[in-house]
Amino acid sequence: MEPPHELVLLRSVMQEFARQRRIKVYDTVMALGFEVLEKLENWDYHCTPVNSVAFGATGGDGVHFNLLTGGRGTGAVVMTVPPGEIPNVVVGASLAEFLRLGYYCCFGWIEELAFDQRSAAALYRDEPRRLSKAGALLCERLRTAFCLVPIDDVVGHLGRLQETYLPELVLPDPDDWNQRHGI
Repeated sequence: MEPPHELVLLRSVMQEFARQRRIKVYDTVMALGFEVLEKLENWDYHCTPVNSVAFGATGGDGVHFNLLTGGRGTGAVVMTVPPGEIPNVVVGASLAEFLRLGYYCCFGWIEELAFDQRSAAALYRDEPRRLSKAGALLCERLRTAFCLVPIDDVVGHLGRLQETYLPELVLPDPDDWNQRHGI
């Protein structure tokens, strides 16, 4: 699968940011809150949609961000949290829409969506910005490159995304997945 234009632009912004700061592109994860992966591939967790490829990861507990690859949901972003009470949360109809959730206050709060969506929305809305200077600069570059604006009603927005795109997720057959993984 060829990376979508939005992912190419995101990588470009991060590469330029890293070049100007004389750091490795991977080190931009500290400013952004998640790593943008070089290779698009399905991570094959028990709850990873089979019709998706991972483009990003938080670096903890197998949490990864996927692009849906087929049907009406093509291009939608799904966060997969293997240990989460809600293992899949649709976090954007597109990559740019996903970026709207994090550029404002970084992406660290997004994992909470898999455990308590109202609590996560409160973090988005109420938690003071705790971005480092580098994080604030990178988020500003994302805002400019993607013309991002904050989401006013995060709970309502996320509810609409779940309603529209969750039915598009194709999850692995549990028996088949267990057999392939020797469980």
